Amino acid sequence: MSLHGARHFGIFLLTLILGLLLQMVAVPSGLAFAWPQWSLLLLAAWALHAPRYPSLLMALLLGLALDVQFNCAM
Repeated sequence: MSLHGARHFGIFLLTLILGLLLQMVAVPSGLAFAWPQWSLLLLAAWALHAPRYPSLLMALLLGLALDVQFNCAM
């Protein structure tokens, strides 16, 4: 992976972490219906922008992180 590619991959991981953090923000109940699933939205945006970075493994790991974050039973 070139230096340019490594930088893009670092930005990719940083945006996914930012998406996980944004999902933990408490919003008023009146706005909760409009608050998106940030990490999934960012993963979809990266899939359109640079299709070589997001993969099925990344989607699986992101889904597991969301299950842990929201304490969901699998």
